[in-house]
Order: sequence, then structure tokens, then C-alpha cells
Amino acid sequence: MAGVLAIEVAFIFSYVGGLSHPYPHGVPVGVVGSASTQHALIATIQRQGSQFSPASDPDSASALRAVADHTIDAFVVVNGSKVDIVVSGSPSPVVATVVERAIDPVEKQLSVTFNVVHVLPFPANDPEGLGPF
Repeated sequence: MAGVLAIEVAFIFSYVGGLSHPYPHGVPVGVVGSASTQHALIATIQRQGSQFSPASDPDSASALRAVADHTIDAFVVVNGSKVDIVVSGSPSPVVATVVERAIDPVEKQLSVTFNVVHVLPFPANDPEGLGPF
């Protein structure tokens, strides 16, 4: 009986602890651009904390394939002064929202406007991806 109670208490604390301050950890993000731009942007993203795990991608087509394969959840394309943030609505609309919110302070800091592009959305009849439930 004491063992069952201990397991129940441990479960409750792990559940509450895990949901008390939810934020992403290590969301994979690709970076497309010149080698110097990739290096600088990856360093900037890494300084922001552990919510993103940036890596370079050779081009937009490769990064889009990685999004489609769920290897990365978003990617940044820097082409001169134009910056596109490409996010996937699937597998989680939450990831897209987190990526969009994370760029707000960077936009203000750099005085650059990012263009957010949504790819691979959920079907219109299941916009939140809750079909399996």
C-alpha cells in the first residue's frame, strides 16, 4: 500500500513539475544563407538559450525537405536584407507559434522585419491536428 502511494505521489509531482513551466527545448531549426551569415545567425540563436537547436542547411530546398521529413521544425532564410522564417504547422501548431514569438525580440533588436511563411499546414477540417483524438 505504501509503495502504491509513493508511486502515485511521484507521478503527481512529475506531472505537475513537467507542466508547471512548459517551454520548448532544443527545437531543431535550420539556417540557410552564406557561410558567414549562417555562422553569425547560429551563434545568435544559441546565445538565446536552449529552446532552439540551430544547424546550417545548404539551401531552401534541402531545408524544406528536412521540414517535410520532420528533421527540423523551421528554418531561417537570409538573402541579403530579406529574412524569411519558414515554419511548419504540422506536427505541432505550438512549435510554429513558439518560433514566431521567439523572433519578435530579434526583429526589434536588429530593426529588421522577418517574413513568416507557413508550410505543411494541417488539413482545413482539422486545423489543430487533433484528428487522432
